[in-house]
Amino acid sequence: MNKIKWYLLFSILIVGLTSSGIIDLRDLFNYAHQDIPNYITRTNIPADNPITDGGATLGRVLFYDKGLSFNNKASCAKCHRQFEDFGDTEIISTGAVGPPKRHTMRIGFVGLSEETRAFWNERSNTIEAQSTIPIHDDKEMGFSGKFGQPDFDSLLRKMNATQYYPILFKFVFGDSVITEERMQLAMGQFLRSIRAFDTKYDTGRLAVSNELADFPNFTPQENEGKRLFNTLPKEGGAGCFQCHIPPEFGIRSDIKNNGNIGIIHGPEKFDTAITKAPSLRNLVTPSGKELGPFMHDGKHKTLSQVLDHYISLDKKGPIPNIDPRLVGPDNNIELDEGQKEAVIAFLKTLTSVDVFTGEQWSDPFVNDSLEVIPLMTGVRETLPRYASVSVFPNPSSRRIHFRLPAGYFRLKIIDVHQNTVLSKTIGYRDYVDIEHLRVGTYIIRLDQMNGPYHFISKLLKL
Repeated sequence: MNKIKWYLLFSILIVGLTSSGIIDLRDLFNYAHQDIPNYITRTNIPADNPITDGGATLGRVLFYDKGLSFNNKASCAKCHRQFEDFGDTEIISTGAVGPPKRHTMRIGFVGLSEETRAFWNERSNTIEAQSTIPIHDDKEMGFSGKFGQPDFDSLLRKMNATQYYPILFKFVFGDSVITEERMQLAMGQFLRSIRAFDTKYDTGRLAVSNELADFPNFTPQENEGKRLFNTLPKEGGAGCFQCHIPPEFGIRSDIKNNGNIGIIHGPEKFDTAITKAPSLRNLVTPSGKELGPFMHDGKHKTLSQVLDHYISLDKKGPIPNIDPRLVGPDNNIELDEGQKEAVIAFLKTLTSVDVFTGEQWSDPFVNDSLEVIPLMTGVRETLPRYASVSVFPNPSSRRIHFRLPAGYFRLKIIDVHQNTVLSKTIGYRDYVDIEHLRVGTYIIRLDQMNGPYHFISKLLKL
C-alpha cells in the first residue's frame, strides 16, 4: 500500500512539474536552415531580418501567448490555427473582445511570395509591421489605449514581469530590452518559417526538369489539372498561374482586385480594395477537407464555388479596381465539370502534412504556462565519448548522486531566473542534498577543476 501511495504521489508531482511548457535554449528547432528545394526562388525574407533559430523561437512564443491580449483570452493563434493552415474555417473569427472586419487569412507559406505587403487590402507594408497591429486593435487583442483598455506600454511592462521574455529577448538580441520593433522582427521570422515541401506536388516537381512536364507520381486527372492551371484561358485553360505563381503558389505583388467585393458586416456595401491572397498551398487538410470558406468575406464555401466565381466574372459587368488578367475576351474562363474537378484535384496535391503537424510551429505553452531554460554562457558539453556523467535520481526530492570522470568538479545548481542556488566542489563519486530547494526546474552545471570537461543538464526537484 505504501508503494502504491508513493507512486500516486510521485505521479501527481510529475504532472505538476510538467504542467508548463518548457523551451530549452540549448536545444532549439531548426528554423534557420530548413531544407528548401532549389526550384523555390520567390521569398519575401528581408536582408535585415533573416530567419534564425532563436528569433523564430521567440516569434513562436509571441504568436501563441494569450498574455499579449489585455484580458488573457486571445493570442494570434486563436484566429490563425495550425490545424487549419494557420487560418480559421469560421466565416469570422472572435478576438479578445469582438470580431475583426474580414475573414481570417490563412498564413501558412506566407514567406513564399514576391508580395511583401500584408492583410487582405495590403494596408501593411511588411509582415513585420503587420504582426503587432492586431495587438493594438481594440477588438482583437485590446492593447489599444482606447475605451478604457491599456496601452502598448502596459503590455511591455506585463512582458517584462514574465519569467520567459527577458531571457528570450536577451538570447535573441543581446539584452533583455523588450520593444515592439523587436517583437515584430521575431514574429516575422516565425511566420516566414512556416513552410514545408513534403507535398505530392513537390515530390513530382523534383522528378522533372520543368513545371509543365507531366509529374510521374500524378494521376492523369492531377496532370490535367496542372495543365489547365498553367494554360491561358484563350488557349482553353484556367490561367490561374498568371496571379498565383508556381512553384511557390504565392500571389503576385502587382495584383489588383479579383472581382469578389463583398463585406461580411454589411452585405449592401462593397470592398474593392482587396488585392492580397493567401498561398494556394494547403487549401485542404491532409485528410482532404477543404479549408473554406474562401476569400476575405467567406462568400465561397468550396473550391468549386471559387472556380465558378472566376468562370462567371465576364457576366458580372464592370468591377472597380479589377485585375486586367481576369477580364476581357482573352481571359474568359470556360471549364466543364470534369475540368473543374481536375483543377481541384491538382490543387489538393499542394497539401503539406508537416505544416499541420510540425511541433516547431505548435503551441509551446501548456496550460497557458511556459518556462525557458536559459543558456549558460560559455558552457558546452565537452565530455569525450569514453567519459560519462550520471546524475541520479532525476527527478529527485532529497539528494542527487553523481558519477563523474576522474577528478574534481565545480558544481552549480541554477534556477530558471539564472540565480545560483547551490555551489560546491564535488568528487567523481559524490552526492548533494537538495531538500532545501523549492519544487521546480533547475540547471546542473559541472566544470572540471584544472581540466577541460564541462557538462550541463536539467534537474527536476520534487
